[in-house]
Amino acid sequence: VIYGITLVPFHGDESTYIWISTDYDRIVKQRDFGRVLFTTEGNPKQYLRLTTGSIFAYSIGFARDITNNDDPIYKWLWGSSWEENIIRRNMPEPRLLNLARACSALMGALGIALFFFTALRLFSSRLIAWPATLVLSTHGDVLVNIRRAMQEGPKFLFLILTIYIASHILKDFQNIKSRRYLYVLLGIGSGLTLAAKQDTVPMLVAVYLA
Repeated sequence: VIYGITLVPFHGDESTYIWISTDYDRIVKQRDFGRVLFTTEGNPKQYLRLTTGSIFAYSIGFARDITNNDDPIYKWLWGSSWEENIIRRNMPEPRLLNLARACSALMGALGIALFFFTALRLFSSRLIAWPATLVLSTHGDVLVNIRRAMQEGPKFLFLILTIYIASHILKDFQNIKSRRYLYVLLGIGSGLTLAAKQDTVPMLVAVYLA
């Protein structure tokens, strides 16, 4: 998963997520919380914050910080042509793009590993868990999306984490003490999933109904 981040075709939204990662600079470096707080007037970044989640953006910002990456950051303009965006340098530099992709791919890879343990927990069989994990980890759509500098990597990781915790609740449903402890973890996992991306609400509802 991680090795193939340079093989994935560029998507304009990757530039947008890197652009949002500047919120990390405002909060951590500049301590300017006012620029990222919700306002009734609204602005383009505020809309993106509400619809795309925050975990991935801050992970990119943190990665840029610890690697001292100061490559220029611009938003991809969907109303302009590919050539115009290239001229305006809206496509991130390869070093920055690969750094951002590594953040998503690392979380996606951890999600695949956690998927194995979830399958093993549910079916109690390595003969099922290993093939299921192999199919998932070699699926083209999965590989493309979690390798891109977009929110799919963290969303996948925390959604699988929530399902993994739920599997423990299902397997140990009669133990009241464990249930209370696991329900707290289930709430934390659900919160992290929502923070990764807000459109995972239907998925979380399915987990709770199950």
